[in-house]
Amino acid sequence: MIVFICGYRCSETGDFLAATHIIYLSGEMFSLEVRAPASGLATLTNWSVSFIVTLAYDPMKVAMHEYGAFWFFGGVCTLSTLFCIFVVPETKGKTVQEISAYFGGPPVTQAEDKPSNKQGKAEETV
Repeated sequence: MIVFICGYRCSETGDFLAATHIIYLSGEMFSLEVRAPASGLATLTNWSVSFIVTLAYDPMKVAMHEYGAFWFFGGVCTLSTLFCIFVVPETKGKTVQEISAYFGGPPVTQAEDKPSNKQGKAEETV
């Protein structure tokens, strides 16, 4: 069964880790101050919506046939795409400070470098 599930996920998206991309991308989407709770909320939202879609599919298939359910979900995807194109601001090429200022967040400062070894030697592990 696991092999069939992995095959389905790979054929659907071309990637074995498609469901976990939100986890990897959240490091780029959120600043350090909110990264942990925001990543958790994004993951919770992702899996909750997937659960709702799974529950809603069978009743929708009965009510409007299989093609109607797919047209409905396709329409939702189209509306989501239009929302992203026209409403979500472009952040490509902007610094974290510029993005935080745009959204009215607190000023973000660069993380300080880690203190280096005073002797200039690499730390030895035993």
